[in-house]
Amino acid sequence: MESANDIIYETNLHGRLQYANPAAGHIMEMPNDVLLSQRYSDFVREDYRSHTVAFYRRQLKERVSNTYLEFPVVTGARNVIWLARNVRRVLLGDRPVAFHAVARDITKLKRASDEIARRDERMQEEMNLAMRIHQALLPIRTPQLDGFEFGLRFEPSGEIGGDFIDVVHFNDPSRIGIVFADITGHGVAAALLSAMLK
Repeated sequence: MESANDIIYETNLHGRLQYANPAAGHIMEMPNDVLLSQRYSDFVREDYRSHTVAFYRRQLKERVSNTYLEFPVVTGARNVIWLARNVRRVLLGDRPVAFHAVARDITKLKRASDEIARRDERMQEEMNLAMRIHQALLPIRTPQLDGFEFGLRFEPSGEIGGDFIDVVHFNDPSRIGIVFADITGHGVAAALLSAMLK
């Protein structure tokens, strides 16, 4: 425990720290004696504090032996980092007497994950815009021709497709042209090509 790179700590049933290894002081950017004068929840970012306290209480009440939780903490230098923690109850016979936990700094992983989520959100917004543009290429109204009834249903195989249909009108009201375009491939590239053809 003394030489581990991860935080290893122990709290009593009220959440007050009673052991923290050297890595805990290093990662939390404060001396270990300062750590040991507080409760673990004192370091949890305020918006997560009630959740983590409730998590501990539920673990004690339901007698869960090993649980995993990710949460942000504020270090002694006022930096916010993310920890992934596994915590176990320490038993004396059948009676819980403490909690023992191992926590790993996952800040870089969390930031990368958040950045991927933001990029996915931007891509989805762009995809939705492309879908609306592509749908605008389709006829708004079906053609009117005596003796015929037309209906239109367009359902791309993916989120967006390149195929489209159009209606060509002639001076002769008894004639009408229907154009089908089947674009090779799918997705945004095919939709752009269909827009060019349109």
